[in-house]
Amino acid sequence: MTKVGKLFVFVQFVLSIGALVAATVSFSFHMRGRAPKENYFQPEIKKQTEIIARLAEARDRAEARWMDSNTQVRMAESFRPQAQAWYDAKLKLIKDGTDNTGQPVANPVQALEYSQPEANNLESRGLAFTNLVGPTAIEHRGVKLTSYVAVQNSIRARGKLIEQQQEAIKQALIKYDELGTQLRGAQGVKGLYLERELMEASRKRAVEERESLKPALANRYSEAVLVLKRQGALLTRKQELEKVGVAAGNRP
Repeated sequence: MTKVGKLFVFVQFVLSIGALVAATVSFSFHMRGRAPKENYFQPEIKKQTEIIARLAEARDRAEARWMDSNTQVRMAESFRPQAQAWYDAKLKLIKDGTDNTGQPVANPVQALEYSQPEANNLESRGLAFTNLVGPTAIEHRGVKLTSYVAVQNSIRARGKLIEQQQEAIKQALIKYDELGTQLRGAQGVKGLYLERELMEASRKRAVEERESLKPALANRYSEAVLVLKRQGALLTRKQELEKVGVAAGNRP
């Protein structure tokens, strides 16, 4: 070991002795400031004792809550078969609209109405009994809801009606196409529109021909009037001649 190393070892030893002396003096002053009969660890013991007391109170409350909750769990477990049977009956009522005896119910979809447990009765706390059919029926847009089976039957009936209507619409479209063919015409068929145009053309020609014949008709009418007048004049002359012949002694 070199002289420098020996010097560092000696300095470290001196510093260690100094630190030990300083700690001893500080501890002595600290102990002198306390009461002669007071224990050094008494404050910490008091603090931990208070913590233990608070935790003991919390433990007691937790145990009381656990006992209460345990009672509630056991009561709920005993109530579960009854509640399960009730919910099965309620589901059956909503599904097919009948009760446990198979009798139909008028308004099967009812609002759930729970009985209020007694506040001071621990055995009734947490248990909820309801009637299978309550007084309040659930409505939608002013109509009371029916059972699931009734709704399905209604949907199937409505589906059949829709199919019938679709088939009627299909037949109506086929008839519409046939009428369109009759109106517009097709290969080998003139069509009502074309026939109407032909009839309109024939009527127009007839009207034109009638208009063209009106002057000739007027002339013929005038000639007929003149002929009638001439005929009347000839008859009058004939009657006069017959009268003259009778007067002269000639036979008519």
